[in-house]
Amino acid sequence: MGIIHLIDESKNGIFTTEDLKELKVYESGTFMDGYGDVSGVIIDATPGITGSINLDLTVSIVHADVMEQFRLSIWEKLTEEERKELEEKHSGNLKGSGFFTSVFGKFAGGGNYDHYRNSTRTFESDKTEKMDYFLQGVYNLEVTQHKITGKIDINPPSDFESRLKILFPLCKVVFKDGTTKKFISTNDLKSVDADTKEEKGSVKPDLNIVD
Repeated sequence: MGIIHLIDESKNGIFTTEDLKELKVYESGTFMDGYGDVSGVIIDATPGITGSINLDLTVSIVHADVMEQFRLSIWEKLTEEERKELEEKHSGNLKGSGFFTSVFGKFAGGGNYDHYRNSTRTFESDKTEKMDYFLQGVYNLEVTQHKITGKIDINPPSDFESRLKILFPLCKVVFKDGTTKKFISTNDLKSVDADTKEEKGSVKPDLNIVD
């Protein structure tokens, strides 16, 4: 299956208490949205032959239940019009990394829901009460270890052999003190060439994130 290295990304810098007070570490950082290699698995695929792999991975993420509690807390900070816009944009599915990216754009991207979509961009607080409340809330989200288990069916390209990687939708917030919050979706996975990163073939996941 491959070797998965879990790295503690929360302590990349050393600060004194006074430093942290002055910096207000939650006020700036980098937001990344897109696809990433979570499993570390490389598949040697035979043309035209559908295969499957079973996954049993341990990941450090913000769990969906924690995200839902956070959503409810920030929902009160939005206007009725903003809530309606988000509900329409996500067809009522107010969960997952896609929704979180939209909300992050609303609060920290100048009100543009798509500001951080499929990109890596920095952010900085505008010192307003609403944005400060949001960023501090994200900074304090609990990160815990969970397992991703289940099966992925793989349909490789039909014309040539390939070495494929499976990519997961994910978004990640890295604050300026190195504190990292990661969100992973187990839907809409992609298969890409392990060398060129070009999307090839297709995958059908049947995965669960469990405690």
